[in-house]
Amino acid sequence: ILAFTINNGVLYDFSIRIGWPQMEQFNYPTSPMPSNGSAAFTRAVSQFPVNNLQAGGVFGATTGTIVLDIARMVANAAGTAPWVLRRADGTEVVRFEANGIANQYRVNLPTLGQTTAYNAGTKIAVAWDGTNVRIAHGGNIIGTFAGVLGAVDQLRYTGNGLLELRNQLTFATADTNAQLLSYIA
Repeated sequence: ILAFTINNGVLYDFSIRIGWPQMEQFNYPTSPMPSNGSAAFTRAVSQFPVNNLQAGGVFGATTGTIVLDIARMVANAAGTAPWVLRRADGTEVVRFEANGIANQYRVNLPTLGQTTAYNAGTKIAVAWDGTNVRIAHGGNIIGTFAGVLGAVDQLRYTGNGLLELRNQLTFATADTNAQLLSYIA
């Protein structure tokens, strides 16, 4: 949205430049794809890495909370995860997965060998405290799993599908069950 404030009697000289127009196949925008005049172009997978989350104070050494309010998430195949939390060494510790059905998501904790059932609802909250991992989804606490995620330090978009977020919250501490439920209400 472009807005101007015009003062009476003042001359304005301005230019509007539009760069990299492109046609979109679907109803959501993608990042620009410079083709340098070529009609054929293969797009690389968009990456959204956020690293050093502990150094930045986003998550604690072994504690944290993340809340996702998903507008839409579509996986390339059932069980693939467009959105993951990883340790600094690249080990995936929390996978947000879609099964191809609108608003059907689950949380997979690969290092703990635990996966929740697919559940309706677009808000998911995960908290870990160095002893347990708690997951709230679909209006309830749907799982408390014993185990340590370790030092969660990266948030990644994997390219295995589409993710549109309305909102994301992160905390350095493991919030309580009551807090998790209030986030997904």
